[in-house]
Amino acid sequence: MPDRDEIMGRCIADLKNLGHEDLDVTLLDRLVEENMPEILDRGERVVASSDGDELRRVKNDFLIGRLGMPDGDSLMGAIQKAIREYGHDNTYKLRPVVHYLLVKDLGKEDAFA
Repeated sequence: MPDRDEIMGRCIADLKNLGHEDLDVTLLDRLVEENMPEILDRGERVVASSDGDELRRVKNDFLIGRLGMPDGDSLMGAIQKAIREYGHDNTYKLRPVVHYLLVKDLGKEDAFA
């Protein structure tokens, strides 16, 4: 089972591979910490981007529930944008990285201040 530092290292590596050289490490650290219970459950560590139910969970639990975003089509569009950026062929999309991409894209960094 990976520890917090290992997960953080994987997230940083993934984001740098996506071209995010100037990372908000504090934000990423908070997202990793918030997701640790799910991360420790291997089935919840990654976002299954081909599973519609999983994408609805990201929308409902994270975007609406955690970030307080109003429901609407734009939320699923933001999720799809994050999935495209991560790469459709990458089957190991770490939850904190997907959440980081969403937070940055939607300008919701203040939710983690």
